[in-house]
Amino acid sequence: MDLKQIKTFSLVAKHKSFSQASKILNIAQPAVSRQVQALEQEFKTKLLYRTTRGVELTDKGKVLVSMGEKILTMAEEIREALVDPDQPVPSEVTIGILPSVMAFFTAPLLEECRRSYPHVTVHVAEGVDPLLKEWLAAGKIDLGIMTDKGSEPEFVQVPLASEELILVSDPRQIMCEEDAISASDLANIPIIIGRGFQERIDPILKRNGVHIPYVMASDNIKMIREMIGRSPYYTILTREYISREIDEGTLKMRPIKDPALTRQLVLATDRRRPTTQAMKAVASLVRSHAKKLN
Repeated sequence: MDLKQIKTFSLVAKHKSFSQASKILNIAQPAVSRQVQALEQEFKTKLLYRTTRGVELTDKGKVLVSMGEKILTMAEEIREALVDPDQPVPSEVTIGILPSVMAFFTAPLLEECRRSYPHVTVHVAEGVDPLLKEWLAAGKIDLGIMTDKGSEPEFVQVPLASEELILVSDPRQIMCEEDAISASDLANIPIIIGRGFQERIDPILKRNGVHIPYVMASDNIKMIREMIGRSPYYTILTREYISREIDEGTLKMRPIKDPALTRQLVLATDRRRPTTQAMKAVASLVRSHAKKLN
C-alpha cells in the first residue's frame, strides 16, 4: 500500500467512477483499476462493487476511505510543513456549491485561484443543501457554500453574504419593477419554487401569517428559471442568480416587503477534518468573492 494507491482509491470512491478518477489523475483507466486491485489483493478483501450507477463501497471499502483520507491529509500537512514555501506542492480542493450560486460565482473564483494559486487544482460539485452536508460529512468535498440553517455542531460555518430574495417572472407578468410586493400578496400569485428557497422562506412567511399554495416545488433551479421565461408563473430567486436576464430584459423582478426575504450564505467545513493550506487559500478567495455580493 502506498499513498498513490490510497489517493486513487479515494477518488474512485468519491466520484463512484473509475473513468472519472482516471481523468482527474490523467492516467489510463486500466492503471486506476490495477491500483485498486492491488489494494484488494494486499488486504485480501473486496473494497468496491459495480452497480448500474457506477461503483459502491463495501463495508471494508468505507473503512479504507475514512482512514485513507486521514492519511492523505496528514501526508499533505507533512509536505506543507517541510517543503520550501517558494516551491508549493500541487494540491487539490473540492468545493460543493448550491445550484443558485454556481452560475455567477464559480467562474471568477476558479480564474482567481488559477492566477493566485496555480499549484492548487479546484474541483467543483453542484448540489442542494442536504446533499452538500452529506458530502461534507463523508469527506467527498472539502468546502461547502450553502445556506445557514442554524447551529450545525459538526460543521464550522463562516458567514459569506446575505442575499435578497425577489419575485421573478416573464416580463409580461411584471410591468413595474420599482414597486415592491407585500409578502402577503404572494399567496395570490401562481409560484413555482425551489425547495431550498421554500425551506428558507416558509418559516418566515408562517410567522407573518402567510401561506403560499405553490404550483410546484423542485430542486432543479435551472429548470425553474427556464420555465418562468415562457410561462405565466412566478418564482422567488436571488437577484444575483438572474442578474444577466434582468439586464437583458428577458426576466423582470420585484422586491418583496413586509417582511423582506433574505438568505444567508455560509462557507462550511467539517470540524472533524484537518484544514490544509490549500483549503485555507481557496477559502480565503471564496470569502473575498463573497464580499461582492453584499
